[in-house]
Amino acid sequence: MNVVVVGESPLARDLGQLIARAGHHTRARGESDFLATEQGDRLQAELANFDVAIELQNQSVDAKQRLLRAMSQTLPEETLILSLALVTGVTEAASWIGNPRRLVGFGLLPPLETPGMVEIAAGLQTALSFIDTASELWRSLSLEPVVVGEGPGLVRARTVCCLINE
Repeated sequence: MNVVVVGESPLARDLGQLIARAGHHTRARGESDFLATEQGDRLQAELANFDVAIELQNQSVDAKQRLLRAMSQTLPEETLILSLALVTGVTEAASWIGNPRRLVGFGLLPPLETPGMVEIAAGLQTALSFIDTASELWRSLSLEPVVVGEGPGLVRARTVCCLINE
Protein backbone atom coordinates (compact mmCIF):
# COMPACT_ATOMS: atom_id res chain seq x y z
CA MET A 1 0.00 0.00 0.00
CA ASN A 2 0.99 3.62 -0.51
CA VAL A 3 0.42 5.50 2.75
CA VAL A 4 0.83 9.18 3.60
CA VAL A 5 1.12 10.10 7.31
CA VAL A 6 0.01 13.66 8.04
CA GLY A 7 1.26 15.28 11.24
CA GLU A 8 4.33 16.51 13.07
CA SER A 9 3.97 14.62 16.36
CA PRO A 10 6.21 11.84 17.65
CA LEU A 11 3.27 9.49 16.88
CA ALA A 12 3.47 10.52 13.21
CA ARG A 13 7.19 9.73 13.11
CA ASP A 14 6.78 6.38 14.88
CA LEU A 15 3.80 5.37 12.76
CA GLY A 16 5.66 6.29 9.56
CA GLN A 17 8.59 4.12 10.60
CA LEU A 18 6.29 1.20 11.47
CA ILE A 19 4.57 1.44 8.08
CA ALA A 20 7.90 1.54 6.23
CA ARG A 21 9.24 -1.48 8.19
CA ALA A 22 6.10 -3.40 7.17
CA GLY A 23 7.09 -2.89 3.53
CA HIS A 24 4.62 -0.22 2.54
CA HIS A 25 5.60 2.86 0.56
CA THR A 26 5.19 5.73 2.98
CA ARG A 27 5.48 9.48 2.82
CA ALA A 28 5.39 11.91 5.73
CA ARG A 29 3.68 15.26 5.26
CA GLY A 30 3.13 18.16 7.61
CA GLU A 31 -0.26 19.71 8.12
CA SER A 32 1.01 22.92 6.53
CA ASP A 33 1.62 21.02 3.26
CA PHE A 34 -2.14 20.47 2.93
CA LEU A 35 -3.15 23.89 4.23
CA ALA A 36 -0.84 25.89 1.91
CA THR A 37 -2.96 26.61 -1.16
CA GLU A 38 0.06 27.27 -3.39
CA GLN A 39 1.15 23.63 -2.97
CA GLY A 40 -2.25 22.15 -3.89
CA ASP A 41 -1.62 21.03 -7.49
CA ARG A 42 1.88 19.72 -6.81
CA LEU A 43 0.71 17.80 -3.74
CA GLN A 44 -2.30 16.42 -5.65
CA ALA A 45 0.02 15.01 -8.33
CA GLU A 46 2.41 13.59 -5.73
CA LEU A 47 -0.35 11.77 -3.82
CA ALA A 48 -2.42 10.64 -6.83
CA ASN A 49 -1.54 6.95 -6.27
CA PHE A 50 -1.86 6.82 -2.50
CA ASP A 51 -4.26 4.27 -1.01
CA VAL A 52 -4.38 5.56 2.57
CA ALA A 53 -3.89 8.89 4.34
CA ILE A 54 -3.48 8.88 8.12
CA GLU A 55 -4.45 12.16 9.81
CA LEU A 56 -3.09 12.73 13.33
CA GLN A 57 -4.35 16.21 14.31
CA ASN A 58 -5.56 16.20 17.92
CA GLN A 59 -4.97 19.78 19.07
CA SER A 60 -8.47 21.14 18.47
CA VAL A 61 -11.69 20.46 16.60
CA ASP A 62 -11.17 23.57 14.43
CA ALA A 63 -7.65 22.53 13.41
CA LYS A 64 -8.83 18.99 12.62
CA GLN A 65 -11.72 20.33 10.54
CA ARG A 66 -9.41 22.59 8.47
CA LEU A 67 -6.94 19.76 7.89
CA LEU A 68 -9.54 17.14 6.93
CA ARG A 69 -11.18 19.53 4.48
CA ALA A 70 -7.84 20.28 2.85
CA MET A 71 -6.93 16.58 2.70
CA SER A 72 -10.31 15.74 1.17
CA GLN A 73 -9.76 18.30 -1.58
CA THR A 74 -6.20 17.15 -2.29
CA LEU A 75 -6.45 13.34 -2.14
CA PRO A 76 -8.14 11.17 -4.78
CA GLU A 77 -11.78 10.27 -4.00
CA GLU A 78 -10.93 6.59 -3.46
CA THR A 79 -8.17 7.23 -0.88
CA LEU A 80 -9.06 6.00 2.61
CA ILE A 81 -8.66 8.68 5.27
CA LEU A 82 -7.84 7.29 8.71
CA SER A 83 -8.53 9.97 11.30
CA LEU A 84 -7.24 9.89 14.88
CA ALA A 85 -10.48 10.00 16.87
CA LEU A 86 -9.48 11.87 20.00
CA VAL A 87 -11.09 15.31 19.74
CA THR A 88 -14.22 14.46 17.76
CA GLY A 89 -16.45 11.59 16.72
CA VAL A 90 -16.09 9.90 13.33
CA THR A 91 -19.50 10.93 11.97
CA GLU A 92 -18.82 14.59 12.79
CA ALA A 93 -15.35 14.46 11.21
CA ALA A 94 -16.71 12.70 8.12
CA SER A 95 -19.30 15.45 7.67
CA TRP A 96 -16.47 17.90 6.96
CA ILE A 97 -15.18 16.10 3.86
CA GLY A 98 -16.52 15.68 0.35
CA ASN A 99 -16.84 11.89 0.49
CA PRO A 100 -17.76 10.88 4.07
CA ARG A 101 -17.88 7.20 3.05
CA ARG A 102 -14.08 7.04 3.08
CA LEU A 103 -13.33 8.29 6.60
CA VAL A 104 -12.56 5.72 9.31
CA GLY A 105 -11.64 6.75 12.84
CA PHE A 106 -8.93 5.03 14.83
CA GLY A 107 -7.46 5.03 18.31
CA LEU A 108 -3.91 3.95 18.93
CA LEU A 109 -1.85 4.24 22.11
CA PRO A 110 1.95 4.06 22.17
CA PRO A 111 4.27 2.20 22.22
CA LEU A 112 3.91 1.10 18.61
CA GLU A 113 6.89 -1.26 18.65
CA THR A 114 4.88 -3.89 20.51
CA PRO A 115 2.21 -5.77 18.56
CA GLY A 116 -1.13 -4.94 20.06
CA MET A 117 -4.55 -3.55 19.33
CA VAL A 118 -5.89 -0.59 17.39
CA GLU A 119 -9.47 0.62 17.71
CA ILE A 120 -11.30 1.46 14.50
CA ALA A 121 -14.69 3.08 14.21
CA ALA A 122 -17.06 3.81 11.37
CA GLY A 123 -19.16 6.91 11.02
CA LEU A 124 -22.79 6.71 9.96
CA GLN A 125 -21.82 6.93 6.27
CA THR A 126 -18.56 4.96 6.28
CA ALA A 127 -18.51 2.27 3.59
CA LEU A 128 -17.61 -1.29 4.60
CA SER A 129 -14.90 -1.43 1.91
CA PHE A 130 -12.98 1.34 3.72
CA ILE A 131 -13.28 -0.48 7.06
CA ASP A 132 -11.84 -3.56 5.31
CA THR A 133 -8.92 -1.55 3.88
CA ALA A 134 -8.22 -0.03 7.30
CA SER A 135 -8.25 -3.47 8.92
CA GLU A 136 -5.91 -4.84 6.26
CA LEU A 137 -3.42 -2.01 6.85
CA TRP A 138 -3.43 -2.38 10.64
CA ARG A 139 -3.00 -6.16 10.43
CA SER A 140 -0.01 -5.71 8.12
CA LEU A 141 1.55 -3.61 10.92
CA SER A 142 1.02 -6.45 13.47
CA LEU A 143 -1.81 -4.53 15.12
CA GLU A 144 -5.16 -6.22 15.65
CA PRO A 145 -8.05 -3.98 14.61
CA VAL A 146 -11.05 -4.03 16.92
CA VAL A 147 -14.21 -2.29 15.73
CA VAL A 148 -15.69 -0.10 18.48
CA GLY A 149 -18.56 2.36 18.69
CA GLU A 150 -17.73 5.84 17.57
CA GLY A 151 -17.28 8.85 19.82
CA PRO A 152 -14.49 11.20 20.84
CA GLY A 153 -11.60 9.20 22.25
CA LEU A 154 -13.19 5.86 21.34
CA VAL A 155 -12.84 3.36 24.22
CA ARG A 156 -9.26 3.08 25.50
CA ALA A 157 -8.43 6.79 25.60
CA ARG A 158 -11.70 7.56 27.38
CA THR A 159 -11.06 4.76 29.86
CA VAL A 160 -7.53 5.99 30.56
CA CYS A 161 -8.87 9.53 31.12
CA CYS A 162 -11.46 8.20 33.58
CA LEU A 163 -8.77 6.31 35.50
CA ILE A 164 -6.53 9.37 35.63
CA ASN A 165 -9.41 11.55 36.86
CA GLU A 166 -10.33 8.97 39.50
